[in-house]
Amino acid sequence: MSDKKKVEKELDQEEYFLTLDFDGEEVECAIIDEFEMDGKNYIVLLPEDEEEAYIYSYTETEDGEMTLDNLEEDEFKKAADFYMEQNSIDE
Repeated sequence: MSDKKKVEKELDQEEYFLTLDFDGEEVECAIIDEFEMDGKNYIVLLPEDEEEAYIYSYTETEDGEMTLDNLEEDEFKKAADFYMEQNSIDE
């Protein structure tokens, strides 16, 4: 079962941000990166005033609305490892 989050994209000082709604509590996150793995799209977010990033899978509708899905522990680990491996290659 996926936990879907409502998100809102906005452009602020040439950086993209998403506002997550956790049951009425809004959390603004910087979009660190987006990547594809195994045919799925993922997004890496850094919440304001936190040091640990979030990784979600996402789908985007034709009108640009984005829906984030929580990852199960195994998928999260695989996505995080994939992301870290890709970034260490690029550096």
